[in-house]
Amino acid sequence: MLFWNKVLGAALLLVSVHPAHAASQETAPHLAMTPTEDARGGVYEVTIERSTTSATSDGSSSGSSSSNYALQMTVTPNGPDSTTVTFDLPADRTAKDRARQWQFPATIAYDANGGATLFQPEILDRRLDDWLTLGKWTREMCGRWIFTWNAFYIECDPQSVIENVQPFLLPPADLAEGAMHTDPNALAPAAFVRLPAEDDAIVLEAQFTLDPTKLEAERIEQDKVVAEIMGPPTSPEMAAVRQERNDARNSEEVTGTLRVQYDLTYQPDEWVRTEISTITVRRGDGVIETETAETVTSWTRTGPALQLSTP
Repeated sequence: MLFWNKVLGAALLLVSVHPAHAASQETAPHLAMTPTEDARGGVYEVTIERSTTSATSDGSSSGSSSSNYALQMTVTPNGPDSTTVTFDLPADRTAKDRARQWQFPATIAYDANGGATLFQPEILDRRLDDWLTLGKWTREMCGRWIFTWNAFYIECDPQSVIENVQPFLLPPADLAEGAMHTDPNALAPAAFVRLPAEDDAIVLEAQFTLDPTKLEAERIEQDKVVAEIMGPPTSPEMAAVRQERNDARNSEEVTGTLRVQYDLTYQPDEWVRTEISTITVRRGDGVIETETAETVTSWTRTGPALQLSTP
């Protein structure tokens, strides 16, 4: 899905383009993190694992893909009005890994109103220059999609890291049964319900119907990215194929659902969020395309809360 690959691809650089809808944190950033209580301060390992499967009703095509991402996140509450969060690659990453990912480490301050301020963006900008040199690119390449053995979005704005790290932020502090949850692609908010679970596990779930208009817009945007990578058609036949694909888009009917689950059993030391989206496309020829994507985000506290700074 385009947004997922552009945002996390910009953050972690090596990501493929999959023509799929993504779960909620992939289609738009989560609400900015608000100050957390002392119990949620500390050092966290955050992992995001994503898998997709797709198939057509006539058996003409099917596929699957998987990807994973990891960051270390240090959360420092600064009193009642702000929280500072430092994002970095996991400790086991090599110097070569770090040279390929110029956005980290990065420190961001979040205020009580959801505002975010990136500390020392000029440092990230210097690392960006080194990264461009490593890739033998100039800043004229910024903002482009290219293809080598995979698809890459060349992000050059240090401020983009604020959006890139949104999926890694801690879950809202007020998660509870009955609490309302919103998703940027949903038609309406939904309330969390507690699911039956063994061993006193605490699992909340909210279910959504996704907005067809937004899903269709995403598919059009995907087509634009593919067209940018492929370049102008080099023959009348290729131009005809592209026009046929564009015409087919106009006759498609796209629907989707999303389930969001939070496992809060071991909070505040561990959270797990599971997001499952199912997108169905009914083509003009009657064939139905179905894709299911599952994204599992895990937060594990590996270090104690840091000393609070003086307000």
